[in-house]
Formats: sequence, C-alpha cells, structure tokens
Amino acid sequence: MGAQVSDDVLGLINALLGESEAARNVAADTLSERGQDEQLAALDVLIGATKRTDDAEAVVRGTVLWVSKNHTLEDAAATGIAAHCWGARLTPGAIVELAGSGRPALIGLVRRAATDTSLHPSVQAAASDEVEQLSGN
Repeated sequence: MGAQVSDDVLGLINALLGESEAARNVAADTLSERGQDEQLAALDVLIGATKRTDDAEAVVRGTVLWVSKNHTLEDAAATGIAAHCWGARLTPGAIVELAGSGRPALIGLVRRAATDTSLHPSVQAAASDEVEQLSGN
C-alpha cells in the first residue's frame, strides 16, 4: 500500500469508514472530485485500513459507495478488496454490499466467494444467496 495522502483526504477516508451515512456520502462525493491519481492513492489507504480491523465490512461499504460515484475506480477497488479484505476479514455483510454495487468487477468477487471453500461457511452461503438473487432465482 504505502500511498501518501494529505490530511484532508485522510479525514475523508475516515468519514467513509464511519457510521454516518450522510458523512460517508459527502466524503465519497468529495473524493470523487479529486484527480484520478489522488483517488487511487486514497483508495489504497482506504483498503489498507483492513490491516487495522478484523472486519472488512466498513472498508467494503465505503469502497462500494465511492465506486458508485466514480466507476473508473472499479477495477482497482476489486483488486484491492481481493488482495486485502479476502479470507477471515470478509463478512456476509461485505458480500451483500458487493452484490448490491451493480458493478461487474465487484459482483465478480461475490461469484468468486460463492465457490471459495476457504471462506467462512456463512460468507460462502451469503455469496451463494446473492448469486442466486443476481441470477433472478
């Protein structure tokens, strides 16, 4: 990760991780107005926050919201989530967030999770349920 971002961008990242939906929306909007390089660096920092938590759900929720406002971040977000949020940190709630994103690369992670036997059974079951819903079954 190792990305360098300004203090104000760190504040926006912290808002993306917070409980307030309104603050998350403002942060995602504000970040989406930054230059692409700055956004990619900030995305690295956001996804790197999983190192400080056992639960990647807040990171995934913030990332999905941000990607909904700037689709050009989708592939980088999917790569980062796969690299840093996968495994024991991935929760059923994070799977629901990814499935609800409407973004192909993020939905691809849900499809991957549905068949990944290394994930917790509850995560794999949530992914299977979401894949069924996405398929219209």
